[in-house]
Amino acid sequence: MHLWSEYTARRGSNEVASCIYNFVHTEYQILQPGEGRTLVLWADRCCGQNNNLMMIEMLMKHQREQYFTIVEQKFFTTGHSFNDCDRNFASMEKVLKKHTLIVPENTNFIIAKARVNNPFTFKWMQREIFLNFKPLTEFLLRPRTLQITKYTWFRMETQIPNTILSRESHHTV
Repeated sequence: MHLWSEYTARRGSNEVASCIYNFVHTEYQILQPGEGRTLVLWADRCCGQNNNLMMIEMLMKHQREQYFTIVEQKFFTTGHSFNDCDRNFASMEKVLKKHTLIVPENTNFIIAKARVNNPFTFKWMQREIFLNFKPLTEFLLRPRTLQITKYTWFRMETQIPNTILSRESHHTV
């Protein structure tokens, strides 16, 4: 989990993309020649954080930097999904009902208590870790008619650079 207070940064697409970018750069190494790795990112349909051009550009950036050979972003069906994040936040809210947060840093305690057997790991994001992906979206090669929110699946492959494959459903043709 990546945490920050609202005096450090906002809660938009740049911030969410920065957290994922930071996680990948912390947990993975650049691929060696001949190696392959696939990233599959499941997200809800929140346009302000997940389902937008900035997130796609950040994912393509990982591919261009050779962290992954295939990158997929898939979206849950609105109103018909319950992902792990929902369950995780519910466990934190349960702990929060028994405690009072006085300063943002007390969030560590709530997160640590939420799952005792397999505790969450977390990182406090500092202002300098947040990146601005917006300038990259101006150079993204895409048809002007690409309606990001229309699709439930995006795929970028090293073998076909600067191409965004998309589908309106999770069913294969």
